[in-house]
Amino acid sequence: MFFVLLLQKGRLYMNEKFFDLKKEKQDRIINGALKVISLNGYTHASTDEIVKEAAISKGLLFHYFENKIGMLEFIYNYSIRYALLELRSALKEPSPDFFVMQQQLLDAEVSMLYQYPNIQMFLERLQREHTPEVESIIREGNRNLIEYYDSLCDNVSGPDKVISSGRRELFMSVFCTKLAVQRYLMMEGTFTPEYYKSRIETYILALRKLAY
Repeated sequence: MFFVLLLQKGRLYMNEKFFDLKKEKQDRIINGALKVISLNGYTHASTDEIVKEAAISKGLLFHYFENKIGMLEFIYNYSIRYALLELRSALKEPSPDFFVMQQQLLDAEVSMLYQYPNIQMFLERLQREHTPEVESIIREGNRNLIEYYDSLCDNVSGPDKVISSGRRELFMSVFCTKLAVQRYLMMEGTFTPEYYKSRIETYILALRKLAY
């Protein structure tokens, strides 16, 4: 399925033989790249660190990816498509209530973190890369992700405090809190999807109490 999703305007972003690998090895390579890039940024991400995280040889990495930027292009497009597919599947009927929707989003995001623990931090980290080659890769994916979250935001309702405070501002405050908590738990070495979820739920509950 993802092989089909990675076709864009007739172009394949990577060697199709990658999908002949066992899923476990595919995920090790993807997770290795997600972790190293999310921690260091693309410019300072070392392919030596990536292959160490993935427990593969550098020769194998470059067997499937022509070069480092080709690897980033695939990992980014894979991540965007995976995230949007999971979100749209989990939120086929998003609640119009702001806080219920936030719980739905959290459930969907945590489900993704079981398979790709660094996917959210990876996507956010690339927003702070300002090299032309990276910016050109992430441009379309960013637009698609922003449009999806905007569509959720436009249909949300809630108490007057939610509406008057600005839907997008509240969405962004919850989003930034999620990233900050996830980054802290990762650095502390206490991250698990379950623990992360419980921490974010306390913030959503506190915000709900303030609103009502």
